[in-house]
Amino acid sequence: MTVSTEINHNEYTGNGETTHFPYTFRIFKNADLVVSVVDLNGNLSVLALDTDYTVTGAGGYSNGNVVLTDPLKSGWQISIFRELPVTQETDLRNQGKFFPEIHEDALDKLTMLIQQFWNRFSLNLKKPSFVSNYYDALGNAIRNLLDPTRPQDAATKGYADTLDAKTNRHVEELDTKTNQHVEALNSATNTRVTELDKATNERVVQLHADISNRALLAPEAKIPPIPDAATRAGKLLSFDKSGTPIATLPPTGSAADVLTELAKTDGATKIGSQRSDGKSETVQQALTNIRDETDKKFDKTGGTVNGPLTVEGNAKFTGTDYLDKSGIIHDKANNVRNTQGLRLQGEGAQGSDIFFWEQIGKSAAMKFHVWSGGRDAAFDFHNTGEFRASGGATFGGNIQVAWGGRTATFHENGDVAGPIWGGALSGYLNRTFATKARLTGFAWTGGLGYEPHTFGNGGVIVGIQAGAYTTNSQVAVRYLQLWVGGTWVSVVND
Repeated sequence: MTVSTEINHNEYTGNGETTHFPYTFRIFKNADLVVSVVDLNGNLSVLALDTDYTVTGAGGYSNGNVVLTDPLKSGWQISIFRELPVTQETDLRNQGKFFPEIHEDALDKLTMLIQQFWNRFSLNLKKPSFVSNYYDALGNAIRNLLDPTRPQDAATKGYADTLDAKTNRHVEELDTKTNQHVEALNSATNTRVTELDKATNERVVQLHADISNRALLAPEAKIPPIPDAATRAGKLLSFDKSGTPIATLPPTGSAADVLTELAKTDGATKIGSQRSDGKSETVQQALTNIRDETDKKFDKTGGTVNGPLTVEGNAKFTGTDYLDKSGIIHDKANNVRNTQGLRLQGEGAQGSDIFFWEQIGKSAAMKFHVWSGGRDAAFDFHNTGEFRASGGATFGGNIQVAWGGRTATFHENGDVAGPIWGGALSGYLNRTFATKARLTGFAWTGGLGYEPHTFGNGGVIVGIQAGAYTTNSQVAVRYLQLWVGGTWVSVVND
């Protein structure tokens, strides 16, 4: 007899009347079946043999039936699964008779066990393929999970409900505290506004009194306006016989006349001044000299400063152009040119420089020079794309190197990952090199004179048939396998 089908379980849905449910595979004994039902709420129950059901057809080569004591309720599902004990009960005696049925039953049971474990394996949570990075539950719920403890753990419904309840409680507490703070703030604001209103009113009254005390008062309710600026320029404010404001010329030589002359645009040319060397000059000449000296320091058109410039506070630069720094130092002895850039001076003998460096005709770099406590360090960014550090470079994480469309990662544990190795270096070595070997299987085959390839890949002779040793004497063969990349691989004969 053969096991001609891979089926080792059947499933049915109840209609409230049926009690007989066929199974379409072979079993040896009634106890070889596991019968379970699932109610409408998804609760699973395993039925008891001879209490909840009986079995027909066990031990034969045809199908049989599971007969329930009570009809299966409508909508409930029943599962009939063959589950054999993992044992080998066939006992063959040395030099005994050959019974084909016994051998077939033993092989049938072995095949059924393979199907049984394959069926169990098919129920596992699996990845759709080797290259997938997730597990597919195929629309089924996952139950009896622990609550998550790490950021990437799956969350349970109970954990999410608890978290939601805590969140709602915190939101309510925050709402209550916020309302309390808002009420307190409103109360304090109203009190402060009242105080400010009172202080403002008191200040207005005080200012009104000050203005009244200092202002030039007239008994009339309304006075005509004074003349416009062009009319009163260089003149005195006076009043005609009706009391209307008018502008009049001051008497020649009077104090008012002198003040008027000095207030003109050329008034500074009419005041004398003495220089530090004893020579005389006008105030206008002194002002002109000051302006000329200032212009020497500050170019009015280009913004050039001739000499050191000290800025107290922040210096802000706007515009879309570069902040240009020039001025080259030529070290002819070493064939080097430098353009000094920026110096950040620290406390005492410490600080850092940023400057441009050129080895004439060879290379160029932007350099960072840092010194402190008698120790100097240099960090160079060369025009070749190289980075150099005088004391070596230390990185706080993995380093990625990208070039020519490929990227390699140097991990902190010393591993290297990238497309050259097809993944991580350690993984490549594990997939390529054998780490252990074994002999497996056993067979009497071939003969002493046979070519090795007739024994199969990895075949190793471990014994010779007793009796006359000829080239046709059968040999005992086992098969050499190597452990490569997590898999036992048979050695291929040349």
